[in-house]
Amino acid sequence: NHGHFYLAPPPARLGLTDRYVTVKVVDGSTPADTFRRATRELKAFAVVICPQLVTIHDAGQDGDRFYYAMEHAELGSLGRPAARAFTRAEVLGAVADAALAADALHRAGMAHRDIQPNNVWLYPEGGKLADLGLAQVLERSTVTGLGHIGAVEFMDPDIIQGQPASPATDVWALGATLHWALAGGLGLYGALSADEPL
Repeated sequence: NHGHFYLAPPPARLGLTDRYVTVKVVDGSTPADTFRRATRELKAFAVVICPQLVTIHDAGQDGDRFYYAMEHAELGSLGRPAARAFTRAEVLGAVADAALAADALHRAGMAHRDIQPNNVWLYPEGGKLADLGLAQVLERSTVTGLGHIGAVEFMDPDIIQGQPASPATDVWALGATLHWALAGGLGLYGALSADEPL
Protein backbone atom coordinates (compact mmCIF):
# COMPACT_ATOMS: atom_id res chain seq x y z
CA ASN A 1 0.00 0.00 0.00
CA HIS A 2 2.94 2.37 -0.60
CA GLY A 3 3.24 3.32 3.05
CA HIS A 4 2.58 2.41 6.65
CA PHE A 5 -0.63 2.84 8.62
CA TYR A 6 -0.72 3.92 12.25
CA LEU A 7 -3.48 4.21 14.81
CA ALA A 8 -3.32 7.56 16.63
CA PRO A 9 -5.47 9.78 18.82
CA PRO A 10 -6.52 12.84 16.84
CA PRO A 11 -4.89 16.15 17.82
CA ALA A 12 -7.17 18.58 19.61
CA ARG A 13 -6.83 21.11 16.77
CA LEU A 14 -8.97 18.85 14.55
CA GLY A 15 -11.90 19.12 16.96
CA LEU A 16 -12.87 15.46 16.48
CA THR A 17 -14.79 13.32 18.92
CA ASP A 18 -13.29 10.13 17.41
CA ARG A 19 -11.11 8.15 19.78
CA TYR A 20 -8.65 7.28 17.01
CA VAL A 21 -7.76 8.18 13.45
CA THR A 22 -5.78 6.14 10.95
CA VAL A 23 -2.62 7.89 9.77
CA LYS A 24 -0.91 6.79 6.57
CA VAL A 25 2.76 7.73 6.22
CA VAL A 26 3.75 7.40 2.58
CA ASP A 27 6.99 5.57 1.81
CA GLY A 28 9.97 7.59 0.63
CA SER A 29 10.65 11.29 0.55
CA THR A 30 8.16 13.71 -0.96
CA PRO A 31 9.53 16.82 -2.70
CA ALA A 32 7.64 20.08 -2.13
CA ASP A 33 5.95 20.16 -5.58
CA THR A 34 4.80 16.55 -5.20
CA PHE A 35 3.51 17.34 -1.72
CA ARG A 36 1.45 20.20 -3.17
CA ARG A 37 -0.01 17.92 -5.89
CA ALA A 38 -0.84 15.18 -3.37
CA THR A 39 -2.45 17.67 -0.98
CA ARG A 40 -4.54 19.07 -3.85
CA GLU A 41 -5.70 15.52 -4.71
CA LEU A 42 -6.66 14.83 -1.10
CA LYS A 43 -8.59 18.11 -0.86
CA ALA A 44 -10.53 17.16 -3.99
CA PHE A 45 -11.23 13.72 -2.51
CA ALA A 46 -12.28 15.24 0.82
CA VAL A 47 -14.95 17.50 -0.69
CA VAL A 48 -16.76 14.69 -2.53
CA ILE A 49 -19.96 14.12 -0.56
CA CYS A 50 -20.66 10.41 -0.24
CA PRO A 51 -21.36 8.40 2.93
CA GLN A 52 -19.45 5.46 1.42
CA LEU A 53 -16.16 7.42 1.24
CA VAL A 54 -13.81 7.43 4.22
CA THR A 55 -13.40 10.93 5.67
CA ILE A 56 -10.00 12.60 5.27
CA HIS A 57 -9.22 14.69 8.36
CA ASP A 58 -5.74 16.08 7.77
CA ALA A 59 -2.62 15.96 5.64
CA GLY A 60 0.87 17.25 6.15
CA GLN A 61 4.58 16.77 5.87
CA ASP A 62 7.01 15.81 8.62
CA GLY A 63 10.45 16.54 7.26
CA ASP A 64 10.22 15.06 3.76
CA ARG A 65 7.62 12.43 4.68
CA PHE A 66 4.04 12.92 3.51
CA TYR A 67 1.19 11.73 5.72
CA TYR A 68 -2.56 11.97 5.90
CA ALA A 69 -5.12 11.11 8.54
CA MET A 70 -8.45 9.38 7.90
CA GLU A 71 -11.31 8.11 9.98
CA HIS A 72 -10.55 4.79 11.64
CA ALA A 73 -12.35 1.51 10.87
CA GLU A 74 -12.45 -0.65 13.97
CA LEU A 75 -13.76 -3.61 11.96
CA GLY A 76 -10.73 -3.53 9.63
CA SER A 77 -10.94 -3.95 5.88
CA LEU A 78 -12.45 -6.45 3.49
CA GLY A 79 -8.93 -7.79 2.91
CA ARG A 80 -8.02 -7.80 6.61
CA PRO A 81 -11.05 -7.98 8.88
CA ALA A 82 -10.18 -7.04 12.46
CA ALA A 83 -12.20 -9.42 14.57
CA ARG A 84 -14.73 -11.72 12.99
CA ALA A 85 -15.67 -13.46 9.80
CA PHE A 86 -18.18 -11.56 7.71
CA THR A 87 -21.14 -13.14 5.98
CA ARG A 88 -21.34 -13.36 2.20
CA ALA A 89 -24.10 -10.74 2.23
CA GLU A 90 -21.96 -8.35 4.31
CA VAL A 91 -18.97 -8.82 2.00
CA LEU A 92 -21.03 -8.23 -1.14
CA GLY A 93 -22.69 -5.24 0.51
CA ALA A 94 -19.28 -3.74 1.30
CA VAL A 95 -18.21 -4.09 -2.36
CA ALA A 96 -21.50 -2.49 -3.46
CA ASP A 97 -20.80 0.40 -1.09
CA ALA A 98 -17.30 0.78 -2.60
CA ALA A 99 -18.93 0.97 -6.03
CA LEU A 100 -21.18 3.82 -4.83
CA ALA A 101 -18.10 5.63 -3.51
CA ALA A 102 -16.22 5.13 -6.78
CA ASP A 103 -19.23 6.46 -8.70
CA ALA A 104 -19.24 9.59 -6.54
CA LEU A 105 -15.53 10.13 -7.27
CA HIS A 106 -16.09 9.58 -11.00
CA ARG A 107 -18.94 12.11 -11.03
CA ALA A 108 -16.52 14.57 -9.43
CA GLY A 109 -13.99 13.92 -12.22
CA MET A 110 -11.62 11.72 -10.19
CA ALA A 111 -10.39 8.15 -10.35
CA HIS A 112 -9.53 6.32 -7.13
CA ARG A 113 -6.62 4.36 -8.72
CA ASP A 114 -6.21 1.69 -6.04
CA ILE A 115 -9.49 -0.14 -5.42
CA GLN A 116 -8.78 -3.47 -3.75
CA PRO A 117 -10.04 -5.41 -0.70
CA ASN A 118 -7.61 -3.69 1.69
CA ASN A 119 -9.09 -0.32 0.68
CA VAL A 120 -12.70 -1.35 1.33
CA TRP A 121 -12.99 -0.54 5.03
CA LEU A 122 -15.68 -2.11 7.18
CA TYR A 123 -18.13 -0.40 9.51
CA PRO A 124 -21.26 -1.61 11.30
CA GLU A 125 -23.34 0.22 8.67
CA GLY A 126 -21.43 -1.24 5.68
CA GLY A 127 -18.33 -0.57 3.60
CA LYS A 128 -16.44 2.61 2.79
CA LEU A 129 -13.82 3.21 0.12
CA ALA A 130 -10.57 4.41 1.67
CA ASP A 131 -7.04 5.42 0.84
CA LEU A 132 -7.18 7.36 -2.42
CA GLY A 133 -4.48 5.86 -4.66
CA LEU A 134 -1.92 8.65 -4.69
CA ALA A 135 0.89 6.62 -6.22
CA GLN A 136 0.38 8.11 -9.67
CA VAL A 137 0.78 11.56 -8.15
CA LEU A 138 3.62 10.69 -5.80
CA GLU A 139 5.56 8.49 -8.24
CA ARG A 140 4.71 9.64 -11.76
CA SER A 141 7.93 8.15 -13.09
CA THR A 142 6.73 4.63 -12.26
CA VAL A 143 3.25 4.68 -13.74
CA THR A 144 4.32 2.96 -16.94
CA GLY A 145 5.46 -0.16 -15.10
CA LEU A 146 4.13 -2.02 -12.11
CA GLY A 147 6.05 0.32 -9.86
CA HIS A 148 3.98 1.06 -6.78
CA ILE A 149 0.60 1.76 -8.31
CA GLY A 150 -1.58 -0.77 -6.59
CA ALA A 151 -2.06 -4.45 -5.97
CA VAL A 152 -1.32 -6.36 -9.18
CA GLU A 153 -4.25 -8.70 -8.69
CA PHE A 154 -6.71 -5.79 -8.88
CA MET A 155 -5.06 -3.73 -11.61
CA ASP A 156 -6.63 -3.22 -15.01
CA PRO A 157 -4.23 -4.57 -17.68
CA ASP A 158 -4.34 -1.11 -19.29
CA ILE A 159 -2.59 0.29 -16.21
CA ILE A 160 0.04 -2.44 -16.40
CA GLN A 161 0.64 -1.44 -20.02
CA GLY A 162 1.18 2.18 -19.02
CA GLN A 163 -2.22 3.77 -19.60
CA PRO A 164 -3.45 6.39 -17.11
CA ALA A 165 -6.01 5.53 -14.48
CA SER A 166 -9.62 6.38 -15.29
CA PRO A 167 -13.15 5.52 -14.16
CA ALA A 168 -12.92 2.46 -16.45
CA THR A 169 -9.80 1.17 -14.66
CA ASP A 170 -11.59 1.67 -11.33
CA VAL A 171 -14.53 -0.39 -12.64
CA TRP A 172 -12.07 -3.17 -13.55
CA ALA A 173 -10.63 -3.03 -10.02
CA LEU A 174 -14.13 -3.17 -8.53
CA GLY A 175 -14.89 -6.24 -10.65
CA ALA A 176 -11.66 -7.89 -9.52
CA THR A 177 -12.51 -7.05 -5.91
CA LEU A 178 -15.99 -8.53 -6.33
CA HIS A 179 -14.47 -11.67 -7.87
CA TRP A 180 -12.08 -11.91 -4.93
CA ALA A 181 -15.01 -11.65 -2.51
CA LEU A 182 -17.11 -14.25 -4.37
CA ALA A 183 -14.17 -16.62 -4.77
CA GLY A 184 -13.31 -16.59 -1.09
CA GLY A 185 -10.15 -14.53 -1.36
CA LEU A 186 -8.78 -15.84 -4.66
CA GLY A 187 -7.75 -13.20 -7.20
CA LEU A 188 -8.41 -13.23 -10.94
CA TYR A 189 -4.96 -14.66 -11.61
CA GLY A 190 -4.86 -17.08 -8.71
CA ALA A 191 -2.30 -16.47 -5.97
CA LEU A 192 0.20 -13.84 -7.13
CA SER A 193 2.89 -11.95 -5.32
CA ALA A 194 3.37 -8.25 -6.06
CA ASP A 195 6.68 -8.90 -7.85
CA GLU A 196 5.46 -11.76 -10.04
CA PRO A 197 5.10 -10.85 -13.74
CA LEU A 198 1.76 -11.46 -15.44
